[in-house]
Amino acid sequence: MACHTPTQVSQVSQLLRRLGRATGFAGGTVAIALWGRFVGDIVNRPEGGGSPALAAAMVLLAVLAILSAWFDRPGALLVVFVMSFVPVGLYLLGTPSLYTGIGLANLLYLLSAALLLLSRWLGRARTGTP
Repeated sequence: MACHTPTQVSQVSQLLRRLGRATGFAGGTVAIALWGRFVGDIVNRPEGGGSPALAAAMVLLAVLAILSAWFDRPGALLVVFVMSFVPVGLYLLGTPSLYTGIGLANLLYLLSAALLLLSRWLGRARTGTP
């Protein structure tokens, strides 16, 4: 088993933190873009159904995901993931359309939170704090 120096652990922790933040930012940005497309489709085809209010709420959650990733808040990202993926993202993940990407973007929130939590855990393990 290899022993890793505190410097190596710190570098990995910083890399995971950056990757987690970028993943959360990317997920929120993709979700905002796709929800914008969704609203555009509703305006162009009002008989097709869809709710602009739902889209607005999901865009707000995507903005919260971006802010949570930016400020390194994995707990908030988990809450945003549950609030966006469970009611809507899971359904859209199963649809054969462009909007499958919304469900995938919601899954990026979960990945981002996991990376940020792992980064924190490695940082604490390096310093020896519980």
